[in-house]
Amino acid sequence: MDLSTLMEMFSDPSRIGALSAGSKLNASLITTVMGMGITFAALIILLFAISLMNRVLVKKPQAEPSASTQITGGISADEEMDEVVAAIAAAIDLYIRPGHNKVIIRNIRRVQDFHPRWSQAGLVDQLDRRL
Repeated sequence: MDLSTLMEMFSDPSRIGALSAGSKLNASLITTVMGMGITFAALIILLFAISLMNRVLVKKPQAEPSASTQITGGISADEEMDEVVAAIAAAIDLYIRPGHNKVIIRNIRRVQDFHPRWSQAGLVDQLDRRL
């Protein structure tokens, strides 16, 4: 029996009873392999489509910030940044050696955080519970 004839007979529920056990098994295996093959091919196409969209839509991270945006030696062009530096210095000083003022901060720069917002919220929650 031809493969196309077998599949045509297998597609009609009323004609399945006329098939032998071997033909039913053969048609079932062919149907299973075709279904899994089509599904696997669709998943591969979906994988490539998502990879392509990721490359097209996601922006590349920017390079190092320029020297004018970094604060070095506690000197800042902005008064607001001076206040931030002073607050960070005071917090570090109190944390490391309470009552001892020998901490010198030479460089403060912002570090990029690649954690998702839910991860940051969990870390803040853990810190709040410990303090």
